[in-house]
Amino acid sequence: MPTVGMNAGPIEVNDATNIALVIMSSIAFYNVVELVFLIFVTFKRYGGLYFYSITAASVGCFLHGMGFLMKFYQLTTIEYVSVTVITIGWYAMVTGQSLVLYARLHLVELDRRIRRRILWVILIDAVILHVPTTVLTFGSNSGPPIHKLFDPGYAVMEKVQMTIFTAQELLISIVYIRASRNFMQYTVSDTRRKLLRYLLVVNVIIIAIDLVLLGTEYANLYVIYAIFKSLVYSVKLKLEFSVLGRLIDLTRPAGGGGGGGGAGMACDITTRATLAHSEGTPASPTSLGPFEVHKMAAFGRTSRADSEEISQSPRSWMRERAF
Repeated sequence: MPTVGMNAGPIEVNDATNIALVIMSSIAFYNVVELVFLIFVTFKRYGGLYFYSITAASVGCFLHGMGFLMKFYQLTTIEYVSVTVITIGWYAMVTGQSLVLYARLHLVELDRRIRRRILWVILIDAVILHVPTTVLTFGSNSGPPIHKLFDPGYAVMEKVQMTIFTAQELLISIVYIRASRNFMQYTVSDTRRKLLRYLLVVNVIIIAIDLVLLGTEYANLYVIYAIFKSLVYSVKLKLEFSVLGRLIDLTRPAGGGGGGGGAGMACDITTRATLAHSEGTPASPTSLGPFEVHKMAAFGRTSRADSEEISQSPRSWMRERAF
C-alpha cells in the first residue's frame, strides 16, 4: 500500500482492503442518492447558497469516490480521466461542505462582519490549497520519471491541505456553537433547549469524524483514506441536513402549534417579519422576539407583491418559499 499518495498506474490492494472499499463506497453512494432525493423533495425553491452548496457537496462526494474507484480498479486506461473526476469531486465536496456550514451561520449569527470574514477564509483557502494540490496531483500521476519529481511534494501537500480544511470546518463549527450558546439566554422552553443540545451534539460528532479522517491521512493509509473521505463527507452532509430542520424548529415561536413541518412552523415568524418590513416598521427583538429576528434574516427581504400575498394567504406563501 503506497505511503506517498496518488501515483500513476494501478494500486494493488488485498482482499480485506477490497471488501472495505466496496462497503465504504456503497454506503457513501447510497447517502448521496438519498441526499439528492431529499434536497429536491424538501426545497420548494431551487436557489440560494444553502441549496447550491449542499447539492454541489453531495454530487462531489459521488464524483470523488467514483474517481478513486476508477483509479484503483483501472476502469479507464487514461489516467488523467480518473484524476480529473477525483479533483472536481474534491473541489465540490470539501469547499461545498464549508459553504454549507457558512450558510447555516445566518440563522444563529447576527454580526455580518464575522460571517464576511469566515467567507473570505473559505475563498482564500480554496485558492491557496486547491490550486497547488491540483498541480501536484496531476504531476504525481504523470508517467515516469516525471511523477517522481512531484511525489514528495504531493505527500506533504495532501497532509497540509487536509489539516487546514479540517481546521477551517472546526473554526466554523466553534463559531456556530458559541452563537448557539448565546441563544440560551433567550430560551425558556424545554423543547428549544433539547433542540439546541441536539445541534451541539451534531457538531461535536462532525468534529470527531473529521479528526478520525485526519488520523487516517497521517497514518498513510492512502487507499482507505481516499474512499473513507467520501463516506465521511456524505455522513456529515446528512447530519447537516438534519440540522436544517432542527434550526427551523429552534426558531419556532413559543407556544406555536400546528403541523405542516418546517414551512408551517416558520409561517407566522416570516409573515410578521415581512409585513413589518413592507410597512416600514423596523424589526427588533421587542416587536418580533430574538428567534424571529434571526429567522427574518435567514429568509431575507421580500417584495411588496409577496407581502400582499402573505396577508391574504400566509401558509400557502410559506409552503412555496420556506425552502
